[in-house]
Amino acid sequence: MKNKLLLCAVVFISIFSGCGGGGESSNKKSSANVNQIQNGIKMEQNRVYFIEKGDEIKKISSNPVIKIEAELGSNKTKVTLISGEALIIEH
Repeated sequence: MKNKLLLCAVVFISIFSGCGGGGESSNKKSSANVNQIQNGIKMEQNRVYFIEKGDEIKKISSNPVIKIEAELGSNKTKVTLISGEALIIEH
């Protein structure tokens, strides 16, 4: 009985440590935002982003569809990627 319990504990620990179990990755570069690409932030579909005057949206795919909502008197604009791929370049 004691051997079965020990075997179960070893198997349990092996499974969770082998699956990544939430530990730190050895690749330190991956700690940065995965969606941050070189000089921009890769937009995710149906996520709202706020951009300011001077920021740019650069298309990655041939025909991205982007919803833009601007408020009068505000220097921030809401943008949402509907389809395709695009980057936000902050200035």
